[in-house]
Amino acid sequence: MIVPKLTCKAFNIEKAIIGWKSSRESTRAAFDSVPLLKFTNEVDVLAVNSKSETTKIESIPQFDMAESLARHGLKINVHSINDDRKPGLVILDFAKEHQADLLIIGAYRCSRLREKLLGGVTEYILRHATLPVLLAN
Repeated sequence: MIVPKLTCKAFNIEKAIIGWKSSRESTRAAFDSVPLLKFTNEVDVLAVNSKSETTKIESIPQFDMAESLARHGLKINVHSINDDRKPGLVILDFAKEHQADLLIIGAYRCSRLREKLLGGVTEYILRHATLPVLLAN
């Protein structure tokens, strides 16, 4: 768990956001966080896609993830945002707008070296997050 220096308030998890991408890392992050999520009032599963991506509603994997998490007694909301900005920026904007207390993401889907050199969602979130972030790899 990463807690940024800018965090001044006491750590209280009423609302959490899971930054979702259909990957092993995101799945692990979601299920590793279940014990923590049981203390929340609400969990948002957020998928960010480019505007050009079109997907049939039946084949969206974040609904399957939400259904699996709901079996643990969690109140789950599913959100899908089509935006061409950096996914990390979209996720952090969503977290701020929805007043989230915790962000959960799968980390380093690409190699750490590639992320350092070319940038990536994990690097962006680690550099710009203003809320605690739980990472799983």
